[in-house]
Amino acid sequence: MMRPTLATALTLSLAATSAHAAILSGTAGLGDTFSQISPPAAVGNNNQQTNNTLFAFNEKQNVTLSAALDTDLTFAGPPSTLPIGSLVSSHYVFVDPSAPSNRVTGTVTFDQPILGVIFDDTKLDASASQLGAPGTTYFSPSLLGLESGDIVTIPSANTVSIDFTAGSPGDYIRVITQGVPEPASASLLALTLLTLRRR
Repeated sequence: MMRPTLATALTLSLAATSAHAAILSGTAGLGDTFSQISPPAAVGNNNQQTNNTLFAFNEKQNVTLSAALDTDLTFAGPPSTLPIGSLVSSHYVFVDPSAPSNRVTGTVTFDQPILGVIFDDTKLDASASQLGAPGTTYFSPSLLGLESGDIVTIPSANTVSIDFTAGSPGDYIRVITQGVPEPASASLLALTLLTLRRR
């Protein structure tokens, strides 16, 4: 019978640290397209300029909030405040058309429950420092919120639905999902090494 090696122990430990929340899938209305992208260099200033496309990307994952976070919508309905110490992950969902007025509908589904959605421009700007994707510049902070007539709902615990009619510079929301606790990888490695040493 082969004994586990140190390399095996390290591999197991590293594999255990990969927990994260993520976008699972998206749908788009008739004539529209859903596009999950990597965090771009910039958003919010006519950077994508693609009609009839619902974009989404993952932002920071498994963040322990250092400041309370106000949301505009929850699965239960009313806005709520996520307290300091909450473990969350963040995702950006948006429409950035080149046409002056472009309607896009669709849904985005996540692998963790939605804790809240932020669509107020002031809250979007304020939350970017804690949750924005590293390396992504968020332009036009005073113009990022939704406009009159734009609709966002949470039809199920893991899915957000949008109906946006966007012009320049687009419509943007931040979806906050439950974070995924990281396994105690250091403890796992120590225990594995101790077991190997005893053998």
